[in-house]
Amino acid sequence: MKKYLIISILSFSILTATVTNTANVTIGDGVTLKVSGDFINNGTLTNDGTFSISGELTGNIIQNSGSLMGFFGGSSIPSQSYENLIISGDASLSGDVTTGNLSITEGSFNLNGYILNLNGEYSRNGGTLIGDGYILGDNNTNLGLSLDTDA
Repeated sequence: MKKYLIISILSFSILTATVTNTANVTIGDGVTLKVSGDFINNGTLTNDGTFSISGELTGNIIQNSGSLMGFFGGSSIPSQSYENLIISGDASLSGDVTTGNLSITEGSFNLNGYILNLNGEYSRNGGTLIGDGYILGDNNTNLGLSLDTDA
């Protein structure tokens, strides 16, 4: 008798200009929901996995412990608190934000004159950090920054 083990990793991608949520949606642990465009949340979106967006984000997202918010493709990151941020393509702040960990994997992340309050660790495995602004951490934060300047 043969036994099979099936492992399923779910990843959903919505390819559209604007997605509007008016329902109660939960992104499960290990699941990625990727929106290529704007996302308007008029319902309840609970993130236990990864929510990734390339456009404008409107409305609040409930982010549980360990969840990731990803931004790519020229997205604008609104002023709010995030559990963990991952930048996987061009993105810029559109207000002051707070996050646990910050990871830049590709593209450019523009601080755009705003403040990013970092409560966890900063890592960069590609991509660049650009623009005026500040990354503020506390004594428990490992910024891991290397600064190059002509000044």
